[in-house]
Order: sequence, then C-alpha cells, then structure tokens
Amino acid sequence: MHPTELIFYGALAVLAVVAVAIFNHRQRKARERAAQEADRLAVEEWERQQEERRQRIQRLVAQFDDI
Repeated sequence: MHPTELIFYGALAVLAVVAVAIFNHRQRKARERAAQEADRLAVEEWERQQEERRQRIQRLVAQFDDI
C-alpha cells in the first residue's frame, strides 16, 4: 500500500471516530435535555395536583364553617 493511501485511510478513520464522538455527545445532551424536561413537567403536574388538593380542602373547610 502506498504511503499516501495510508495517510488518506488513516485520516478517514480519524474523521469517522470524531464523527461518532460528536454524534454520541449530541445524543447524550439530547437525552439529558429530555430528562430535564420530563422532570420539569412532572414537578409542574405535582404542583398542579397539590394546588387542586389545597383548593378542595379550602372548599370543604368553608362548607364546615357554614354549618
């Protein structure tokens, strides 16, 4: 094999490794963002449920205050 071919294929291999590393990094970041978004939505849902419970309790207390 000619030295130029070795350099070419070596450079091609390095580019492939770099491309895979960039792809994996972007995938990991995307998964992290998705997990953060899921956590945020879960917290919002929990807060909404807590607010509904608080309002329900206030209505029940108001009903008993009327008695």
